[in-house]
Order: sequence, then C-alpha cells, then structure tokens
Amino acid sequence: MPILSARAWRRLRIATGILIVLIVVAIAALWAFMKYSVLPLADGQRLADGAVTTIIADRYGPVAIGAYLFTLRDGGVGLVDTGSDGDAKAILAALEAAHQTAADVRAIFVTHWHADHIRGARAFPAAQLYALEADVDEIARHGIRVTRGLTDGERLDISGTPVEVFAIPGHTPGSAAFLIHGVLFVGDSAGAAYNGTFQPNTMLGSDPRQTVRSLHTLIARLRSRRAEIRHVAFGHQGPLVGFDPMLTWESTAVTK
Repeated sequence: MPILSARAWRRLRIATGILIVLIVVAIAALWAFMKYSVLPLADGQRLADGAVTTIIADRYGPVAIGAYLFTLRDGGVGLVDTGSDGDAKAILAALEAAHQTAADVRAIFVTHWHADHIRGARAFPAAQLYALEADVDEIARHGIRVTRGLTDGERLDISGTPVEVFAIPGHTPGSAAFLIHGVLFVGDSAGAAYNGTFQPNTMLGSDPRQTVRSLHTLIARLRSRRAEIRHVAFGHQGPLVGFDPMLTWESTAVTK
C-alpha cells in the first residue's frame, strides 16, 4: 500500500478542514433558514377571542412543534395535535395556567399521523381521539388508539362545540383540516412565511402535488364562508389572520 508523502498529507488535511467548514456553514445556513424564513409560533397566543390558545409543545432544533387548546361549552377543553413529547409537559403546563387538568381534555383532533403531532396524546388516555380514517392505522402503529376514524365533510358536536372536518390528503393520505371556533387548522399541509403569506408544503410529505390540489379544493369549499375564518393555524408556524392569505395564494398559484 503506497504511503502518502508529507505534502499529500498536508493537502488532505487542508481539504478535510475545508470540507468540515463547508458542512458547518451549510448546517448553520439551514438552521437559520428554518428559524427565520417562517412566521414564528408564539406560546400562549390567544385566537378567536380567547377560545383557542397556541402551545409550543416541543421543538425540533429551530422548529417549533405546535399544539392548540380550544374551549368547550361545557367547561372542558379539546386539543388539535399534541406534539412529540409523550409526557406532554408543555400542554399540561398550559392546562394548569388555564386552571384545567389532563382530565378536562375531552377530545383530541389529529391533523396527520406524524410522530411530532401525536405522541403527546399518550398523556390524555381519557380523551376521545379523532383522525381521518386514512391515517388511523399509522397512528395505531405508534401505540395510540383512535376513538373513531373521520370522513371528509363530517360535522361533530364536542360537548356543545361544533367541529368541521375537511380531508386535505397529500402530506399524508389522511391529512385533515379542522374548523373550530372560526380557526382553520391545516397541520403541516401548509405554513406561514416570515412576511405573512400562506405557503403550501411542497417540500415534504407523501405527495406534495396532491397537497396543493387539496388546498385548492379546500379554498373552493370555504370561499363563500370566508367571513367565518378568523385565523388559519399551522403545525409549526404562527397563525395568519383571516382567510385572505389563502385566497391570495390561490389567485396566483398554478395547479399541476
């Protein structure tokens, strides 16, 4: 086996050093992009006149993982998504701040099966858990039982609070949107850019093109009800006010 000369070793060390620097710079740039290119999710933000509260349930590096607490007419509460922490510590803290406990959580609505949105459900075994039928099996593989699989267009009454269900497949086959208290929860099917614009998730998921088609369909279904949409809430970014950001995107987007 040939032995490298001293000059070759120096060149190798220099090349290795340059490669390491480039990797570090690339990671730092990616971290900054993920943190600062989106509208940040704030913990404890009140939406719909206080009927919905944002929770940073956990973080994955610079990425906040959101969950949402919503009030019910009987004094209990519900959740949309539960984060990746199986102990749901941040959600339990938010419940305590609202003078509630885990036992007051009546229902959990899951926007999609990915682990960073469902693991916290384990901390609320008494809650009824709902997800679109197409994602039920994947949720079960995480050891979480779905009370009932949902279908597109369903309207549920949860302790006197109406919940509307919309199928928006693409990010996962059973990705769902929920309309509760005038807040449209779309999970990871879309996000909010730093400048407050609505952006579909065309980078991640089982079928990003289908995600875009699903969002077009959702907008068409809700266009006549735009006055009802007070906020649009996402899985990892801060909420947008009203339905207009979705209409603006829809008017310039091209369906493929």
